[in-house]
Amino acid sequence: MRAIKVKPEVAGIYPLSFLQQALLFHSLQQEEDQGFLQVRCFLNGTIDLDLFKTSWKQTINRHESLRTSIHWKNIEKPVQVVHRQADFPFTFSDLEKLPASEQEDKLEEIVRSDKIQELDLSESPAWRIKLVKLSNDRHFLLWSCHHILADGWSASIILRDLLAFYDAAKNDRTIGLSEIPDHAAYLEWRKTQDDSLAKSYWMNALAGFTAPTFVGSGSDKNQENEFAVERFEFSKNESDQLREYAKKNQITLNTLIQGVWSMVLSRFVGKNDIAFGTVVSGRSIDLPNAEKMAGMFMNVLPFRARLNKNDIASTWLKTLQIQQSKITQFEFVNLDRILSWNNASRNTALFDNLVVFENIPLEYTKSGGILIEKFESGLTSNYVVTLAVRPLKEISFFVKYNKARVSETKAEWFVSSIEQAIRNLLEHDSWPIRRIVDSISSPNFGEVGNDSILKEKSVLEKYTPPGNDVELKLTEIWETLLNHRPISITDNFFELGGTSIDAIRLFTEIENIFKKKIQPITLLKNDTIEALSELITDETAEALSTLVPLRASGSKPPIFCFHAGGGHVFFYRSLAERLGSDQPVYALQRPGMDDFEFASLEIEELAERYLSEMTRVQPKGPYALVGYCFSTVVCYEIALKLEEMGERVALLAMVDSPPSPIYFRPRTVGQKLKRFAKMIRNNDWSFATDIVKRRLIVPTRRKVQNMLATEEIRHRAKIRITANTAVEKYNWRRYSGHVDLIVTEDRVETGAVEFMLDEWQRLAQGGVNLSVLPGNHPTIFSDPEVENLAKCIQKGLDDI
Repeated sequence: MRAIKVKPEVAGIYPLSFLQQALLFHSLQQEEDQGFLQVRCFLNGTIDLDLFKTSWKQTINRHESLRTSIHWKNIEKPVQVVHRQADFPFTFSDLEKLPASEQEDKLEEIVRSDKIQELDLSESPAWRIKLVKLSNDRHFLLWSCHHILADGWSASIILRDLLAFYDAAKNDRTIGLSEIPDHAAYLEWRKTQDDSLAKSYWMNALAGFTAPTFVGSGSDKNQENEFAVERFEFSKNESDQLREYAKKNQITLNTLIQGVWSMVLSRFVGKNDIAFGTVVSGRSIDLPNAEKMAGMFMNVLPFRARLNKNDIASTWLKTLQIQQSKITQFEFVNLDRILSWNNASRNTALFDNLVVFENIPLEYTKSGGILIEKFESGLTSNYVVTLAVRPLKEISFFVKYNKARVSETKAEWFVSSIEQAIRNLLEHDSWPIRRIVDSISSPNFGEVGNDSILKEKSVLEKYTPPGNDVELKLTEIWETLLNHRPISITDNFFELGGTSIDAIRLFTEIENIFKKKIQPITLLKNDTIEALSELITDETAEALSTLVPLRASGSKPPIFCFHAGGGHVFFYRSLAERLGSDQPVYALQRPGMDDFEFASLEIEELAERYLSEMTRVQPKGPYALVGYCFSTVVCYEIALKLEEMGERVALLAMVDSPPSPIYFRPRTVGQKLKRFAKMIRNNDWSFATDIVKRRLIVPTRRKVQNMLATEEIRHRAKIRITANTAVEKYNWRRYSGHVDLIVTEDRVETGAVEFMLDEWQRLAQGGVNLSVLPGNHPTIFSDPEVENLAKCIQKGLDDI
């Protein structure tokens, strides 16, 4: 980092925390800054304006965060600068003479106009105060600040200290506030912590958690990352019942909410082992008076809930409370570190949803003759879904969601499901978890249809695969962070649903893998894999031309699938989706699909090209290969070459295809007579129409098609003929291993399976394992047939 000279008016310069970096990035990236907070409340009681201003200045002197600015330009890493002094940006308005209805309109206008005024984080103070007089004993306070310098606990701490200073000044007393640690003391404390204990705890807490809990779908590129909020409130009677239930079962209201959200998530994802983010204060530490520090100390930690559905819900909730108390012992570790400990090779996200329990209400706090009423601190989150709970007399619930990732219908389902789960919990105290989860309505949203199919087709048409090793590795990282695939190197990070936290984690991974330090804000101008790769790569980076990562992420050995006759590979995508989130799937497409030069390559040379790119992804075996249609021959040749290299081919699966796709062995006269006799016995006279179709209709249709064909169609036909010529020249050799032959029922009915089985048995010295699946050759990779194909291939992968 470039040295920063500390000026006399500067008290200290410190690095940003993980969450602060994410908030800075989001502030610079989004048009609407989700970190901007408008803390507001009503102050009941007469206010001496001069004493009020003096009290604010004393509060500024007490808390460093009110004298801090953020800097990121022209330095290697962003920092926060604590100033010894700071101004007091204060505005006073008097609306006392206006009628109550006009006062309400004016307050809304003040809040609205204030929201569009930007805060300059690089200037101190990075906040402002507006005080509006409504009557002699009632005022409205609006404190605009940024989450990067003040978490929810800070608002409570600062306003309590403000009233304490005001009370002391008003009553001419010496204030007795205890000394609080500064940021330097906090960082020194952090250095003394044994991370090995934290690592042990978090690795144990998340051991075996393999399926992330995601509630958002793939981002709609036509929909900006705009957030909406669904709100509902329990009556005072219902709220009292909730508190009574928590008290009776010796759990906190926070634990009760976490349990309810766990059950709703379980119903939504259909799993009993789920995770979500939970917010902690970051102040439950053995540093004297840490709980009185204002600033950005809160943290987001993973909360894992395992639901044994036969457990009584009230008993299970007590185990969640014990779990929550253990988490607070290690709440100082950031999420990025926890993920790296548990997924060292993949850094996989665990969740995309968050629970915020606002256990910091200032409602009805009184000091110096001033009573705080209707306190609101705002909701800052860019998670896909955030459940926020405000435990006032009437408990309020807020479901904030990203409209690009969650439909309004889905958000409404979450709202109704929370209400449903809570009411069943209160009414049926002895119910097991299973009864409560099953009582929640099924999450069927009917969002799949022709529009989504057309959208999918559009995505695939615009897909550009990685062009070198750096782009390939970046693709793997993006897939893991964004839970989206396939990702084109021209796709925009933010349009895919990337958040500020994802961005910070992305550059942590870039530094770990490529050993290059790049500021996260670089992503604002380099928001594609292609652009990022240019910042990372050098001129010696070796190009890729055939490898297409359908899923680059995953810890298992990859499976390689080879193209069909046209050279394309995207028909494998449905198969890749069904092979599990931890299974990397790569496809090999023919280089220069419309180029005669590549189509005329000998099979051996084509196999060499494919193998060179495969071994860059997987240098050593065991290897898993899938061939289909035209590619069976090149897939087979690669298996032979791997065998010659001393590598093990654990799976060589040929899907519904003979060794050579050009022809099938003609039926003998005996076979034809046997088939006709069977059809006549079954009163099936389709053979007659088959003869007419084969001898008359098909040849005539081909002649007409050739006459009407476009230049492009004729060109592709010539490419196909050229490629088939290369297959005819191929020298078939015997393979010492076995072949897994997967055929469709249609092949059995036509008798083609006998030919395929004979040919593969002639080549595979290790024998042929035959599997017959429903469907036919053109539909085997489409729904619903692909489901059975995936299970069949998965069985082969499991045996590796």
